[in-house]
Amino acid sequence: MNNYEALYYKMAGDELDFGTGSNKKILDYVLCNYKKDEELLEIGCGQGGLAGNIPKDLLYTGIDVSDYALRNAKIKYKHKDNIKFIKEYSHKLSFGNDKFAFVVSIFSLEHFLNPKESLNEMCRVLKKGGSLIILAPNLELPISLPNAIRHKTILYKIYFIFLRIFDYLFRLLGRYSF
Repeated sequence: MNNYEALYYKMAGDELDFGTGSNKKILDYVLCNYKKDEELLEIGCGQGGLAGNIPKDLLYTGIDVSDYALRNAKIKYKHKDNIKFIKEYSHKLSFGNDKFAFVVSIFSLEHFLNPKESLNEMCRVLKKGGSLIILAPNLELPISLPNAIRHKTILYKIYFIFLRIFDYLFRLLGRYSF
């Protein structure tokens, strides 16, 4: 077992709270708009927090790259026939086109190796008229720091912020864009 993963999930908490805030809004939206036997894909499902709130007539597939998280999710939800978990990267989804009525990513986008490719894949597997729901931190704020650099030196962080401000200004001026 990867000790980092165990520590990460311990510090992050076992469960996301779907009773309040943005997570509740996502859950409420799904519950109000799904039809029987539709499919929902959660990208970066972790230990399956959203899965615990899914009704029996909505088919849930959660993907993640963490063996630790997926193992815990599979144990936790082994009694639910409508829930499955798969180890898979978001930028190389194995699903066919137009498969899911809902594609959800909750605080995962900032962890992806290839966010642009991942977004393209999410759109590819989403049914026409389906709902793509993404909850992510505002990394457009030039002084924000993505999780990927939290262990870097202070000098690297200052350098990174400088690059972000430079990038932000150029995009504001229309020089280039994402």
